[in-house]
Amino acid sequence: THANNVMFISGDRHSSTLMLMNPEDTGLTFPLYDFTSSSFNGRSSYMPELPTTMRVGDRIYDNNFGLIIVDWDKGIIQLELIGNETAPLFHYEIPIKTLH
Repeated sequence: THANNVMFISGDRHSSTLMLMNPEDTGLTFPLYDFTSSSFNGRSSYMPELPTTMRVGDRIYDNNFGLIIVDWDKGIIQLELIGNETAPLFHYEIPIKTLH
């Protein structure tokens, strides 16, 4: 499709994670993100760990849901995984300007 500035949002993996492919690894002109949230009501006790250098932070197995906040005023996209506690299980910020 020749789409630019793409972020994938996925689920159904029984775990949650963020993957990042840098432009120098893909030949694209922007970083490629894959944000997976998939444990709201189907927590897995164990899933085999897939070897990768693209994961940002830890893979989350606890019950959670994903939250994406686009703050146009601050110029950031916030990715969070929210569990049963008050603090997010995972938080990551993407400067919007890096997607252009």
